[in-house]
Amino acid sequence: MRGISFINDDKGINTALLFDLNELRKAKKNGADVIEVLENLEDLIDYELRVKEPVIPYGKVRKDLVKNGKLKK
Repeated sequence: MRGISFINDDKGINTALLFDLNELRKAKKNGADVIEVLENLEDLIDYELRVKEPVIPYGKVRKDLVKNGKLKK
């Protein structure tokens, strides 16, 4: 969207977002347009923040929940 730009690091990885309010005005965008873009970015942000978290298999989680009385067999 015109008026919203990604800032990249030296490896070309997106690291920031820049909102040019003057460009958004010129493009006749409003807050709802910007919010729509931000909502689409929410999933990307969640992924990027959690990409290196360890994965726990479903079976282990289920077993632990049953063991701790949080889930019935």
